[in-house]
Order: sequence, then C-alpha cells, then structure tokens
Amino acid sequence: MFRTVAIFAFSIFLLVAPPVQADEPKPEKTPEELVTEGMNTLMQAMKLFMHSLPQFGEPYINENGDIVIPRIHPKDQGEKPAKKSDDEKRRI
Repeated sequence: MFRTVAIFAFSIFLLVAPPVQADEPKPEKTPEELVTEGMNTLMQAMKLFMHSLPQFGEPYINENGDIVIPRIHPKDQGEKPAKKSDDEKRRI
C-alpha cells in the first residue's frame, strides 16, 4: 500500500513540477540571418572550388603535329609565356 501511494505521489510531483531550463537560453537566429550565413558559406565553398580547378591556355599544334594544351599556373601569371614558333601558332 505504501508503495502505491509513493508511486502516485511521485507521478503527481512530476506532472506539477516546472520543467528544468538552462541558465541562459541561446538567442535563436531569425530565418534571414540563417539564410545569409548559409549563402556566405556556400559562396566561400564555391570560391575555393573554382580556385582548385586547373586552368588551361589556348591549344596549339607544335612542330611534331601534337596538340598541346598548356596548363596555366595562377602563381606564374606575372611571368610572360615563352614565344611560340610559327608552326606552334597555328590554331586548331
């Protein structure tokens, strides 16, 4: 009998007791702020992706008849490319 009364009293205490809350609730962000942060993150990811892609120059045919597609290195853009011979200047 004591056990039944104790269980009944404990269940009523759980129903009446106020819920436990954190000391300082985090301020929730507005949907506009969340969208802005998401777009900024997406733009940064796209910039990193674009910089990681290899870049190529104009293709040309060398004296052996091979088609050459030179790779452009962004760090070397300050240097002038080597002169091509007349055969190399033929466009594809």
